[in-house]
Parts: sequence; structure tokens; C-alpha cells
Amino acid sequence: MTTKSAPARSAPARSAPVKTQDRPAAQTGRSASRGDHIVRQGDTLSTIAASHGTTWQRIYAANKAVIGEDPNLIVPGQRLDL
Repeated sequence: MTTKSAPARSAPARSAPVKTQDRPAAQTGRSASRGDHIVRQGDTLSTIAASHGTTWQRIYAANKAVIGEDPNLIVPGQRLDL
């Protein structure tokens, strides 16, 4: 006597998770800019730069008038161009 087994079930196909954009799209009228960032408590130029794919030196150079002479001193509420 020959018995038939049930067909093997394959796992359902899974699609990769959709990656959302971490930063807003560049605003109109700023073709060279990638947007801006409002400083929050605990932010540093390094962490802001890392989350936007750049360096703290570039952010500082673009925002020296806002930040002042000390790149280690940024204040919550400051708007930085990225």
C-alpha cells in the first residue's frame, strides 16, 4: 500500500520593510540646501551630522553665524541649515 503525503508548504514570501525618509525633503527656494534642523535638548553637531549623512564640520561651517565661535555650544531652538 502506498500513501501520499500532503504537499510541502512553503513559507509566505516576505517583502523588505519600507525605509522611511529620516529628514524632510528640501524646501522650495533652497536648491543647494538639504533642509534644516531645529536643535533639541541633547543634540550635538556630531549626532545631527550622523543622522543626516554629513560631518559636524560642514554643519558648523554653514551655520557659524547662528552657532557662534564655539561649535560645542548649540542651544535648543536654533535652526540649522543642512
